[in-house]
Amino acid sequence: GGLRKEIKVRTPYEALEYWYNLKPDLFIRKPDMFRSVVFESRE
Repeated sequence: GGLRKEIKVRTPYEALEYWYNLKPDLFIRKPDMFRSVVFESRE
């Protein structure tokens, strides 16, 4: 967790939103699509 501490987020999803706001061109999908992928992979 050094990176998560540095950008002050509590969850990987918040980190995705943070990076999406900084560099939207790095993402092909929007953060809410990442969230659905994460939740689907846990089932």
